[in-house]
Amino acid sequence: MPSRSEVRITQIQKFFLVPLATVVLCSVTGCDRKTNQNNPSPIPEDDNRQISVQYISDIPIAGFQFEVTGVDVTGAGGGAAENAGFTVQTGNNTVLGFSFAGDTIPAGSGTLTLVELDGPEGNACLNDVVVSDSNGIALEISVANCSTINISSAGPTSVDVLYDTATPIAGFQFDVTGVDVTGASGGAAETAGFTVQTGNNTVLGFSFTGATIPESSGTLTALELEAGGNACLTDVVISDSLGNALTTEVEDCLLLIISNE
Repeated sequence: MPSRSEVRITQIQKFFLVPLATVVLCSVTGCDRKTNQNNPSPIPEDDNRQISVQYISDIPIAGFQFEVTGVDVTGAGGGAAENAGFTVQTGNNTVLGFSFAGDTIPAGSGTLTLVELDGPEGNACLNDVVVSDSNGIALEISVANCSTINISSAGPTSVDVLYDTATPIAGFQFDVTGVDVTGASGGAAETAGFTVQTGNNTVLGFSFTGATIPESSGTLTALELEAGGNACLTDVVISDSLGNALTTEVEDCLLLIISNE
């Protein structure tokens, strides 16, 4: 069973793989304009050798990565990323921001981070932008004028409900907050022949034949969601084959730790 840190690292890795939304580069001292020869849109300049990367997002941001072309990047800090406790790193003109604690930047708009430059900003432009939500799901993005990151949820998606049990499972029920659930399937529940139903963000799993999910760990079921978000399990009830409720703890919102104590 993956540890909490491993789950979090996996989520961070996921958002590097899929492209993103829109970023606005604006000067800290003003927005004098300069034209990028490869993209004729105006680009903000800054005599202080620092540019402000802006964001507009309708969903919380758990991580971001982008490349800055046309300049030499020496560092980054400040903005909403720093306020959210993000670690922001730079290297080879790539800027990476994430939280080891799983914190997110709230939906909204403003300065994402300030990028420091070695020399004139030249034809500064954001490239290869990737932004993810707290489930490691890449968000939809569009980049206009080299400078504005507009971020939105990526549409229908899914998340895995994980489990680790020391006793066979005969049935389960839980509510899901932070997202809209449209269905559930797969995982150990499907393998055991369970019927899994959803309604009003409640998930119910059981077997008409009395089958159980053996002592094990892995994916209990996969939730189908209307869009990305911060899925979290609440009001969890797990029962054994005698109908007795099992002791269950929820970790990292999506991991069920089950025992017969």
